[in-house]
Formats: sequence, structure tokens, C-alpha cells
Amino acid sequence: MNEGDVRAFSSAPFLPVYRRYPLRIVRGEGAYVWDDRGRRYLDFTSGVAVLNLGHVPPSVRRALEEQLGRVWHVSNLFWNEPGERLAERLVALTFPGGVFFANSGAEAVEAALKLARRYAYFARGLREGEGEFVAFTRSFHGRTIGALSVTGRPVFHEGYTPLWSSVRFLPYNSLDALEEIVPERTYAVIVELVQGEGGVYPADPEWVRALLARVRPHGVPVIVDEVQTGVGRTGPLWAYEAYGFTPDILTSAKGLGSGFPVAAMVAREPFAEAFVPGSHGSTFGGGPLAATAALATLEVVADPAFLADSQRRADLFRRGLEEIAHEDGRFLVRGRGWLLGLDFGHPVGEVVDRLREEESVLVLTAGESVVRVLPPLIAGEAEIDTFLAALRRVLRRLGS
Repeated sequence: MNEGDVRAFSSAPFLPVYRRYPLRIVRGEGAYVWDDRGRRYLDFTSGVAVLNLGHVPPSVRRALEEQLGRVWHVSNLFWNEPGERLAERLVALTFPGGVFFANSGAEAVEAALKLARRYAYFARGLREGEGEFVAFTRSFHGRTIGALSVTGRPVFHEGYTPLWSSVRFLPYNSLDALEEIVPERTYAVIVELVQGEGGVYPADPEWVRALLARVRPHGVPVIVDEVQTGVGRTGPLWAYEAYGFTPDILTSAKGLGSGFPVAAMVAREPFAEAFVPGSHGSTFGGGPLAATAALATLEVVADPAFLADSQRRADLFRRGLEEIAHEDGRFLVRGRGWLLGLDFGHPVGEVVDRLREEESVLVLTAGESVVRVLPPLIAGEAEIDTFLAALRRVLRRLGS
């Protein structure tokens, strides 16, 4: 939409930081949403990997309704029972350590970066100007200044420089580039195991093993950003499980609360010890409502039977996409689980628009040339068949 179209669609005084589609969503249920004209759409965006259980999952809704009648907000100067239970649950589902709660993925990443810097300062003796973070090209970690500084996409840096100078960007999946890491000077390494915003590129297992071997013997923490890949999105509960290692620091958000704003940073010892009273904080982080939403979400998603069935359906979906890719010859399929990209090698705006306008199917982009497909983990075979048929029709109409 151009500026004139936006003004015609809505007079709301938003700052124009989003390129919104001409669609006003008023209701959601499961894998579907409805616009203000009553038209139903198959939502394979999941709120950008947020709604892993679909729209308004009944068990999460019931838990929130019950908590609404008890207490909404408790200052972090006091204890709250849902927050305590969520911290315990996350440690049980990840690794022994400590948990910090926030409201968004960027905030969780900021907490991870601050923790790593503080640990390097007090435990490793790296003073100001002596160290650096290692991050990777095409990465995306958030839009706050720290998270943006370790985001390897220059387009997001425009107008905000200078950002942190203490960041070394290396090519993603390049074994040779790992030799450029100077462990003694590295605060931490931050990595996505599937780059979502950057084009849906999975990390190569051999590269991950080499990265760990390069830094871990020197006590350098590895931060795994699971904001988009976590909570079952790539198959297992956490993407790192498929790579056979445990992070030192983990960030989670998006799918953690089924649409309710909640984020977490989990850190193992000794790194967790770097935070002490007053070294970081969040007014709303880990509040009763957010924690309740996350607990109810994990109650479903962390069930091994749920994950196994989700993976089965994700595999079915991928096979269908690869069959179309083979027949059509215009795109490649990348990704893991329900985090998939269709790389056409050229701008895909028309594919996205036609799916929405002609087929009532919602998808996203990742950069200009990749259609990003993020179904909810509860998408059934009927929804899969609907999407595949819609994609076939759109590609046929677009021609060769």
C-alpha cells in the first residue's frame, strides 16, 4: 500500500513503521481469521510465528480467564506464583540455570547481551573496549539498539549508526570464517539455528559443531536465539535439540505465550551468576497473566505426543511443497518443521498478494525473494491440502 492507500484504508494516527496489508482482522479461531467484511482466511503466518497453537487456543483462554479473576499485575519486588512456576517449568524444559522474564524477543536478547557483557567483565576480566560479540550475516535479533547491533542486516541499521562497534559479523554457515573468532576477546556468540527474517536458512550441523569447538573450551558463552524457532516451531520443543547440544544462554518469546506478550532468557551457571539485584529488570516481565499464558501453552506444546504428531504433519506439508517445487521448477524449499521458506530468487510480492486476494490464504515474506510460510502447529491435513491447492492455482495463473 502506498501512503494514499494507507490513508484511505485507515485514519488511525500510527507512525508508519509497518507496511500493512489492506486487511483488518476482527476475529481468529484455530488456523483461520476473519476480516471486517466477514471473509475467512487461512492464516499461515501465525502472527509471525507467535500463534503456535492457533488463534485463541481454548486451554490458554480458560487459564487466562481464571487468572483474570485473581490478580493481573505484581511488581517484581514481590513473588507471584505463576511466574515462579513458569521459571521452574522453563528450567525443566531446557537446562539448569536461572531465568529472566521480559515482554518481547528483543528484550530477551538485550538481557542475554547484558548478561554476557557483565560476565565477561567480572569473571573474565574483559574491560571496556577489550572485547566483542560475534554475530552472523543475515541474522535478525531485534530492533532495540543492542539487539540491532548484533543483527547482520545493514538495511535495518540505516539511520541508527553508530551502533555498537564491538560486534564482529561472520558469514553464516562458513567453516573457514570461524577462524576469525578470537575467543579470548569474545564476550559471546549469538546465533539463530534457523534464520527466519534472513531468508529461512537452517544452520549446517557441521558448522554448529565447529563453532562450539572454537569457543567453548575458552569459556565463551553461546547465546541461541530461539525467539522464532522455539516452542515447537522447527519440530522439537527447541531447535537446539536437533543439533545435539545445549546453549549457555537461550532466548524465547513469540510462540511462548500464544499471542500474549511474554519472553524469557534462560542462562546456565556460571553465566547466570553475573546478574545480581539491580543489574537488570523489567516492570512487566513475568507477570501473572503472561506467565499463565506461557504455562498453558507449554502444557500443550511440550507434550511429546503433541510434538510427534506436529512433526508428522509438518513433514507431510513439506513433502507437498517439495512436490510442487519439483513440478513448477521456480522455487526451492528451505527450513525446518513449520518454519519454511519458498525461495523464488526474485521478488515474491505478487505471489503473496495473489494468495491473499484470490485464495484467502495469508503468508509472509523473508526479504524480497522468499515466501515465508509459518502455519500453526495445530494445522491439520485439511488446512495443508487447502494451502497446497491454493499455491498450485496461483503459480499456474502466474505462468512460467
